[in-house]
Amino acid sequence: MKQSQAVILSLGITLILGLSAVQTVQAQLTETNAVSDFLQFGSASNPGGFVGFIQAFETNASEFYPAFLPSSGVVPDNVGIQLLESGSSAVSDQLWTQGGFWYFASDPNLIDFASTGITDLGNIVETGNPQDVSGFFSLPANSMLISSDVPEPGTLALAALGGLSLLRFRRQRE
Repeated sequence: MKQSQAVILSLGITLILGLSAVQTVQAQLTETNAVSDFLQFGSASNPGGFVGFIQAFETNASEFYPAFLPSSGVVPDNVGIQLLESGSSAVSDQLWTQGGFWYFASDPNLIDFASTGITDLGNIVETGNPQDVSGFFSLPANSMLISSDVPEPGTLALAALGGLSLLRFRRQRE
């Protein structure tokens, strides 16, 4: 009887902590517009020396950002990279130059690089953390950073605490 009470208590604490973590995330973002992708650009990425960012929201009708910034003279035209979903070969996001401008697309608004004359400079696997993609475009470090498809911390916290509770219960039974 004591083991079942401990399991119920552990699961209750896990649920409370997980729900509070999700509420914290929602307070930081708008409640209906969770950020799916975040692209940061530095001054070396464009001739105007602008520093800024683009946020792609999951609830947008489109996650295609055409010609959002002029590209610098250092970056060749018609080149791009693709971000792959973790554990998969599926393309999730694309960043490229075309006609002297930067473009960004996230699924389901991806383009076919080959048919549009874009040279694929390489692929990287998304980590959910900021990833420096500047080197692909011959830019100085931290000129282009992409954070893509970041899982909500509340979901991760809930899963981790649930797993720890099950391990604890299993060890108590042995």
